[in-house]
Amino acid sequence: MTTDVVSGTPLDEEVGAMVPVEGSANDHQPTAPATEAPSTPDGDSQGMWRAVVGIVLVAAVIAAGGIVVERRFGGDNTVARIQDDFDMTAPETGLGELDWANVAGEFASDDGLASVSKPNPVGPRTLAVVDVGNTNATISVTAGQLANGWGVVFRYAGPVDFWYLQAAPAYAVFSVNRVADGEVQPVGATSLVELRDGMRVDIVLRGDRITISTGGREIFRREDDHAYGARRAGLLATSDAVEEGTWDRFDAVPASDMPTPAGVIIRRPLPSAPATDAVPESVGEAEEPPSAVEG
Repeated sequence: MTTDVVSGTPLDEEVGAMVPVEGSANDHQPTAPATEAPSTPDGDSQGMWRAVVGIVLVAAVIAAGGIVVERRFGGDNTVARIQDDFDMTAPETGLGELDWANVAGEFASDDGLASVSKPNPVGPRTLAVVDVGNTNATISVTAGQLANGWGVVFRYAGPVDFWYLQAAPAYAVFSVNRVADGEVQPVGATSLVELRDGMRVDIVLRGDRITISTGGREIFRREDDHAYGARRAGLLATSDAVEEGTWDRFDAVPASDMPTPAGVIIRRPLPSAPATDAVPESVGEAEEPPSAVEG
């Protein structure tokens, strides 16, 4: 029996559904003999304008709260963008405005920054994840203080199957790793990049292709469908980042042209050689098996 690599219980993927809302027709009312129409709007027009104003106000409130929704009409072509700048704190989790789940240890937000408030007691990685709406998405995370082990988790299928990257400032790279059936498998390292406070990392997920870039420059590409279908992503801290790392902003834009497939693909062995040289084992505890895994 595989022991939970981050000591959490797998969460079921939730799939949203569009629910049609039935409208009601106005009863026909008899009109007086032909007379000049009044100059003021009739009841229907007033109602329409009130609805328009209401929609604008609701959109403004949603945007101010950290969630921006963009709708495109026509079939299922709906795009939802989520963002969290950690300026506000949800009372349920203590972290941001989105529906975050602390799956190993705990993150909390304060004064516009997220950080580890309670380290994972049984393993080296502390994680918090949120549903980004599609396994095919662009995930952008901005660092506050970028310490060794500052990281991002993506395609999180559960506590024993997910991907993550973490900063290795001593080597000027991010290491990219996947967890498969509880086993941490180093995939490789990015190209050399200046790791600094305030930098943004973009992770583009399209089918089995994973592309990582920063400052408009691609620094990593890999084709691997492990955990394809998982829709959750979020924050990850190991090593020094548990005490020193902070996260300034989280953004995710689901792809409108590639819906999430049914089910999640799980690959046990690494299908091919790493795309780049692996980071040495001494960096950021990336290659150490978590203490929760036995045997």
